[in-house]
Amino acid sequence: MADRHDSRNFGSRHHYIFPDMLTSEQLMPLTILLAPIFSTLAILLVLVLDVRHSPKSLWPVKGNVLAMMCCTVVNWGSLVFYFFYPEIFAIINAPVFFALSMVQVFFYGFIFHITRLDAGERFPRYHYYLPAILTLALLAVSFITPFEGQVEIIKAKGKCTNEDYRLFYMVSNSKIPVRTLYSVVYLSLSFYRLRNYRKRVRDYSANEEKGHLRWLSVYLILTTGLTPMPIFKLLLTERLSVITSSVMPTYYLLFTFQYAYLCYYVVKEKYVLMTDKEVNDSHKSTAITPTATTDTDTPQLKKNQLTREVFDQFMATQRPYLNADLKITDLVAELNINRTYLSAFINSEYGVNFSSYINQCRLKEYERLQTLPEKQGYSPQELALMAGFGSYKSLLRFSKEHNIA
Repeated sequence: MADRHDSRNFGSRHHYIFPDMLTSEQLMPLTILLAPIFSTLAILLVLVLDVRHSPKSLWPVKGNVLAMMCCTVVNWGSLVFYFFYPEIFAIINAPVFFALSMVQVFFYGFIFHITRLDAGERFPRYHYYLPAILTLALLAVSFITPFEGQVEIIKAKGKCTNEDYRLFYMVSNSKIPVRTLYSVVYLSLSFYRLRNYRKRVRDYSANEEKGHLRWLSVYLILTTGLTPMPIFKLLLTERLSVITSSVMPTYYLLFTFQYAYLCYYVVKEKYVLMTDKEVNDSHKSTAITPTATTDTDTPQLKKNQLTREVFDQFMATQRPYLNADLKITDLVAELNINRTYLSAFINSEYGVNFSSYINQCRLKEYERLQTLPEKQGYSPQELALMAGFGSYKSLLRFSKEHNIA
């Protein structure tokens, strides 16, 4: 009876045969597995409803997150079949492998689009090739491996019980190492891309709250911390029942929080997205053309092309800085110049980048509003929004970074 009881243990290495009725010991791990599935489905539903009402320019961004969540649901759901229905898992093994590999690809696709600043930059198709090749390899190995042998390997939970099926064992059980490798590679690419984006976005967007993508840094750090967990679980397969009852619920909870966190910022559109039209227009020369560039690719400004007096008058009368989502391309159309020239002009005349210059204007407006008698009843938060800041926190952060009391 003891041996039979052990064979029904959720984390046992022995063959697992799903009984007609779940025991109390099996009900707990099943509940733990179902929790992240339903929570991810809820997040997926929110994203679907949001995408339906989003402009087409945001579809590549939100579509990648949507596809990422679909793959995540498949991955979580496959664990139920892996532990309780190995015969079914053997049938869906290859699609699960593909979904597991594509999670990181779709996430990097999301990162790629929200940090894209060059007109000719397109998401490389070769990112899809390796997951497809790995999936085809598993399909080929499954084709030459008897179905009973596949089920036997799956039931063994990480142990090769028959040398005749070692090839299937090696390919099928490479999921976690492949996933971990993908996570490391794409996290590195994401951090690198985010770093380069931040260097350039200050010359494009004056919305510091959206443009800096601090929330994305938090998400990437959280993802980095969770990356070793699958390997940790793999190394301690013999104690899987212990992990499931203690560490794994926390692991699933953190993953759910991670996805909900990402969903919130995607739905709230807390990022600055440059559309194809804006990218192309910003690279066109209009009434004013910059002269030859220096070694640092900064145009040499010609005198009398755009004077500080003319620009100051434009800013004072039009007050474009009151728009919290102001981008440099918004001024390009008004001034009839190109983006590169305007960015270089601001750097040359005022000694700061576009974002800092606009926030300086907003800070002056905030200080002016504080002196108006009719604004005395307004809170600092309300005045900050009136001055063009995205939030009062943005005002405080800008003041602190520039040592402004």
